[in-house]
Amino acid sequence: MRLLAAAALAALPQLVLAQAWHGPAEQGVFGQWRNADAATRSITRVEITEGPRVRVWGKCHPQDCDWGKPERAELKRGMVHVRWNHGFAVRQQTARRLESGLLELVTQTHFTDRSQRRDYTSTEQFTRQ
Repeated sequence: MRLLAAAALAALPQLVLAQAWHGPAEQGVFGQWRNADAATRSITRVEITEGPRVRVWGKCHPQDCDWGKPERAELKRGMVHVRWNHGFAVRQQTARRLESGLLELVTQTHFTDRSQRRDYTSTEQFTRQ
């Protein structure tokens, strides 16, 4: 009986780790998110639903611009990976939930329009709406 209890306790960390990657942690990125920086000139809102389906809005005037449909969106290990092709640039994004409860969105932009603009990476944080 003691050996069985010891074996069960030894497996507990692996069970908890598996649940963190394949359970609530993945669901933690789902929802509607607003940029924590209200004065951002970049991405203002993100919506992630099961599938995953991803929508992103950028700062525009008079209302924010919907980025449209991504080329690809995948859910892996509690993170959402998205690829956008806007013609002039290809963007790769990774969204993950931080321990603080915020959503972190890392965007890598590669310009494809021969404008000689430098590629860049930005990191932004979002609060759940």
